[in-house]
Amino acid sequence: MRAEELEALTHDIRAKGLQNPVVLFGGKVLDGRNRLLACAKANVAPTFTRFHENGLSALDFVITQNLHRRDLTFDQRVALAARLVPALAKQARLRKGGRPLKGEKPSATVRGVFGKAAAHAAQTTGVSTRSVEKAIALERKCPGTLAAMLDREMTLQQADKKVNSRGELAVRFGAPPFSVLDARQGYWQERKRAWETLGIKGEDGRPEQTNSTFGFGMPLPRTSVCDPVLCEIMYRWFAPKRGRILDPFAGGSTRGIVAAHLGYDYTGIEIRAEQVAANRKQAKKIGVAASWICGDSAKLSNHVRRRYDLIFTSPPYYDLEVYGDNKKDGSTLRSYPQFMAWYEGVFRQAVGRLKENRFLIVKVGEIRDEQGYYRNFVGDNVSCFMRLGLHFYNEAILVTPAGSLPLRVAEAQFTHYRKLGKGHQNVLIFYKGQNHRAIPDGLGILRE
Repeated sequence: MRAEELEALTHDIRAKGLQNPVVLFGGKVLDGRNRLLACAKANVAPTFTRFHENGLSALDFVITQNLHRRDLTFDQRVALAARLVPALAKQARLRKGGRPLKGEKPSATVRGVFGKAAAHAAQTTGVSTRSVEKAIALERKCPGTLAAMLDREMTLQQADKKVNSRGELAVRFGAPPFSVLDARQGYWQERKRAWETLGIKGEDGRPEQTNSTFGFGMPLPRTSVCDPVLCEIMYRWFAPKRGRILDPFAGGSTRGIVAAHLGYDYTGIEIRAEQVAANRKQAKKIGVAASWICGDSAKLSNHVRRRYDLIFTSPPYYDLEVYGDNKKDGSTLRSYPQFMAWYEGVFRQAVGRLKENRFLIVKVGEIRDEQGYYRNFVGDNVSCFMRLGLHFYNEAILVTPAGSLPLRVAEAQFTHYRKLGKGHQNVLIFYKGQNHRAIPDGLGILRE
């Protein structure tokens, strides 16, 4: 009951006295808790009566009183039904022989009780079973949801949106830890603007794109820029606090500045001297300390000697984006097999510098060959890292804002050749270790 409702009840009892006595059952208040509180506030002595079954169980009595005495909204009925399910299930289990012994699996009959209890509660309160089950799931994810619904602070729809889009999961983890990461969401864009306000300009130091196959011949004006929110999430989820991060293909400043700002020790390898200079200048202006090494990633072992807690990078996509004419740049290699051999050689060295029970993450996307067919670059990444001894642990789909995608699709990509507009990238997550049960200790989760 909301405060204003309790105050109105108090005023009514003060003026008219308690009209309906408080019902006791087993020495406890079965019905009338709010009336009892109002009596205390009104300084009126309450009257009591004992509950007698007379063919009606105590639980059925509570249901009847709540449904018929109060003007309940649909969402309140759903919340009430969800709260009744455990009690209904307990009653049903007792009728079916009670709980199973410790160490024994419950019978199929007992396992089905909870679902039947939800259906019973839904029928009793006049709502759908699906709504009741959804409310129960929301309460499990975010305790207090049912209380908020009963107090009319939120509807079932609002609770679902809060818990499953942002809510407690986003508050705890930065974004819901689901296999779909939606960069179009308002909270994601809000966080991205906060990073940009810090002064991150991932495009600084990057050249005009000299070549783009992109599958249908339309040139792109600039090379792609890493999303700072994705960087933040990957660091927080898969690296220990203040851990060391290695980026074999640093590119722009974003991954380094985000890491340094969050307190991680970042080392990025970048072959272009002008890019390294731009990154260092930007980091100095923002006031963070990230390390960029100007060097060839194919000789990574010559540049880094330490061991790292996370490898996170966005590697080149063969000839999708060509950053210059440096023959040491993998994007300039003549054939895709040559590129993949070079690619695996780089990561073999990087994996050698990765600590045990740690993660390697690459953000990649599919690329097309000269005929417009997919090369299976994503699948080749999986095969590559498994050959290097890593375990394929997670895959997330990063859904990106449409941007110029509708234009590209309309101009040629789909109109002429029926190529779907690609609005996502793949985030592939690999684990180095023999036992995933070592992850909590490796990431320091148990020490937080």
